[in-house]
Amino acid sequence: GVYVIRNSNGRVMHVGRTHRGKKGLHQRLADHLAGKSSFVGKQFKGHGAKLRSGYTFQHLEVAHSRRRLLLEYLATVRLSPRHLLTGDGEA
Repeated sequence: GVYVIRNSNGRVMHVGRTHRGKKGLHQRLADHLAGKSSFVGKQFKGHGAKLRSGYTFQHLEVAHSRRRLLLEYLATVRLSPRHLLTGDGEA
């Protein structure tokens, strides 16, 4: 699926998608909370527990891989998240 993480002010901080993983979106959120994501690494220096302080997680399950990719792209363009990977390791 595709998911959005917002801060306590409602600002979109991250848009992501799940394209692998046995437990899908649940696993991805658990990864963020455990500090196992580039978003948490850059935003909180790996301290995923900070997401428990007013951050919200919204998701939409999309089974078709192409539609999931397009939805992530659309959400990224429309919502302009604070954390955006450029492909060269920078955010």
